[in-house]
Amino acid sequence: MSLFKRMKTFMKSELPAKENSLNDLQKQVEKSIRELKVKIETIETHVQRTEQEIIEKNQLADKYSRYVEKSTGEADKSNFKLQEQKAKKEIIELKKTKKQLVEGLVRLQQQYDKMDDTYTDTIQRIQSIEVELKNKQEEGNLQTNLKQLEEESMRQLFEAEALLELRKDPY
Repeated sequence: MSLFKRMKTFMKSELPAKENSLNDLQKQVEKSIRELKVKIETIETHVQRTEQEIIEKNQLADKYSRYVEKSTGEADKSNFKLQEQKAKKEIIELKKTKKQLVEGLVRLQQQYDKMDDTYTDTIQRIQSIEVELKNKQEEGNLQTNLKQLEEESMRQLFEAEALLELRKDPY
């Protein structure tokens, strides 16, 4: 009986500390997942901005191309051609930037998905372990109670036998 009491006392003293550290760890993981999601959303925003800049630069290059066709002076034509080439170079650079952003976004999204799946699986396992632990604790409590009842029954039985012997022997 004393062994079960010691185990019960130990479990009661250790479980809250483990549960608190587990909750702290869970909060840290949730925070990391949220931060990663924010990074993904930020990169998605940058990709959209880059796409918009590419569209604007294409429009600008088309505009300078039309100016080259319409202009009559040689100086104007060369000036507009330079501006058109500059806009096309910027388009190329923006496309490179967009490609890099998309590649980084894909990697981050994969990491996020993996972390989220692992976290979900881990939480489910922890919850199932907690349920199992509670069941084991209840089983331990039942065993302790059963031991106590058995000892109480044995004590009462010994008392009853002692009373019977006292009734038989009148001194």
